[in-house]
Amino acid sequence: MGADDAVIWRHANAGGLVVVSKDEDFTFLAGAPGGTGKLVWVRIGNCRKQALLEAFRVQLPRIVSELEAGSQIVELR
Repeated sequence: MGADDAVIWRHANAGGLVVVSKDEDFTFLAGAPGGTGKLVWVRIGNCRKQALLEAFRVQLPRIVSELEAGSQIVELR
């Protein structure tokens, strides 16, 4: 069962959560005027789970730092 992007976005914002997604549609929601939501936009192409987890492990300090500094969209490449 899936949920509409806008529903996911509203739920995450209401709970102070960060959305992690490869879906570019979330960048439009995150960049909307007056928005307060946070997005980690995964820009890594198709890869095995281990490679994705390694990218997060390496870049997590930067991602957290940028989110804490107020960035609404942080890219994981």
